[in-house]
Amino acid sequence: MGWSYPLNSPTVYRRISNGFKDSHKGLDIVSNTSTSINGQTIKSPTSGTVKKSGEDPDAGYYVLIETNSTDPYNNQKIRFGVQHMQAEYTGPTAVTTSTVLGKVGTTGESSTGYHLHMFMRSDGKEWTSRPGRCINPQAFFPNVTFTGSTSNKLHIIYP
Repeated sequence: MGWSYPLNSPTVYRRISNGFKDSHKGLDIVSNTSTSINGQTIKSPTSGTVKKSGEDPDAGYYVLIETNSTDPYNNQKIRFGVQHMQAEYTGPTAVTTSTVLGKVGTTGESSTGYHLHMFMRSDGKEWTSRPGRCINPQAFFPNVTFTGSTSNKLHIIYP
């Protein structure tokens, strides 16, 4: 779909510490080396519209983008979100590939340390904890050789 990886170095920042599965419907990305991921710039992987941003007690600072991409399985717009950022997103509503969304942090009560939590949905909903259709972000970055808790599962649909 022509998406760009949201971090500057897909060779250093490609380790999945907590992968896409029924109990975790997103990816937690950490450093593949001893280099810290803390403070790394997060960029929008594609164009779209910021639907929501702010601070949540569990997710910390977050941003949710409704992309211009459509899920071929249900023809709905794909939403892409990131959580646990260092600070609240204050950029434009319309984003393009490489618009800076923030920096990797560890905000929110559910954070397990410095990492980029990214998730995707194609059902108009905002959070991965809500019932509906979640998509594995790994599939959108085929040129990244992920390590760690990888998954071949593309979708999770739950009531």
